[in-house]
Amino acid sequence: MSTIRTFARSHPLLVTAVGLAIGLAVIWFVPSDGSLANMMFIRLGLTIVMFAIMAVAAGCNIIVPNAKSIGLSFKKSIYPLVVALVMGVFVLLGTAMKNEGMVSDWPLQLALVIMLCLLVGTFEEGLFRGIVFSGLLARFGETRRGLIGAVIVSSLIFGFVHVTPSIMNGQVVTGLDMAQAALKTLQAGILGAFLAALFLKTRNIWGIALVHGLNDLFVMLGDALFSGTTSTTYVNNDAMMASASVVMYGVFFLLYIPIIVSTVRMLKQVEVPCKGPLPIGGLERL
Repeated sequence: MSTIRTFARSHPLLVTAVGLAIGLAVIWFVPSDGSLANMMFIRLGLTIVMFAIMAVAAGCNIIVPNAKSIGLSFKKSIYPLVVALVMGVFVLLGTAMKNEGMVSDWPLQLALVIMLCLLVGTFEEGLFRGIVFSGLLARFGETRRGLIGAVIVSSLIFGFVHVTPSIMNGQVVTGLDMAQAALKTLQAGILGAFLAALFLKTRNIWGIALVHGLNDLFVMLGDALFSGTTSTTYVNNDAMMASASVVMYGVFFLLYIPIIVSTVRMLKQVEVPCKGPLPIGGLERL
């Protein structure tokens, strides 16, 4: 194990590439029937893989739950979660108006969507913050510029992954399509940067994973209770709906100003060099 860990810490960008390749290949190419149960089991497998990579490369400290870190994560995330809750209420009301009522097995669907969101949070934070961000930080975290670069690059990758399926399916064609894809990448990227800064602040993956999962739960709950699935698309090809989406993203960016300010403040408090949990040539705990 020590030999593998030494190799991983000597090649942090390789660890990043391997983790990213595994995660994205499964998400994009493993068939799914769209049911909550199916998506849940896929994310469970991915979570196990990502946490195993983190444990081998960085040690178990990064993946062991820490009550203090989790509490601090939620304290710092009150405002982003309130924004997500408000959005979730609008989605829930809109979904309710389009359907005759909740699915007959809504208690089961509620349990499944809670589990799914928890697993989405642990998988995506394990991949994008625990592996991708940590790998970039290990390579470039010697300077303040390198630290900020690692945050920006990992967050933009996180944001771009959300719209990649739409691009692969040929949905991004018109200027409005491209605008939606770009704005979604930026919107998710801002949240990714906030979570990266929070990761450095709290020194544990679990706090940001739970915050991420709860954020997703607020948005996904309506579809789960009224249709039994979560068919989220970020690029709408209907011109009217696409225009509404662009306006909605504009509103989001105004609401995200406090999140950006909080992110900048947390990053200013990080001392450099900051090599994170995957330091080159030695052990450094976050």
